[in-house]
Amino acid sequence: MKTKRKTPIRVTLFPQPLQRDYDWAWAHYGELGRRYPNQWVAFAHRRVLAAGPRLNRVLEKAHQQVDWPHIPHLFVESGIHIYYAHHP
Repeated sequence: MKTKRKTPIRVTLFPQPLQRDYDWAWAHYGELGRRYPNQWVAFAHRRVLAAGPRLNRVLEKAHQQVDWPHIPHLFVESGIHIYYAHHP
């Protein structure tokens, strides 16, 4: 007799501590979009560490606060963006 699984299987893309931070960021994406439109946002421990238009500078500021090899970050889009890559 097979029993049905009562809880869904959770698929994670990152190690657990990073996944919690990304989950927090996606849950608060609307608020991040209002505060940091069209900017890179670095975050850890459920708080924003740095934000700005240039990813390298955002990560530099974040690394001053958290000594992790990978700082969770994402680009918070506001509106419609069209991306184009030219391939020869």
